Amino acid sequence: MAYATMADVAARTGVTYSKADSDRGTVLLDDAAVMIDQIAPDASADAKKVVSCRMVIRAMENPGDGVGLPIGANQGSM
Repeated sequence: MAYATMADVAARTGVTYSKADSDRGTVLLDDAAVMIDQIAPDASADAKKVVSCRMVIRAMENPGDGVGLPIGANQGSM
């Protein structure tokens, strides 16, 4: 069960997503919910929504070529 929708993601990014991107985002939101439930099951509904959106935004901004920053990194050298 996802804690956010693609409408929530779009509201934060200002992006109108294509059907393909929206479908991908929906799957990622479900994935995010599973991770959140394992790490912070007692978090508030608002926190779960915000974290879900941020996880999906980060994943969708990654080109998917394996060159992006690793999960958990907060800075990188260019």
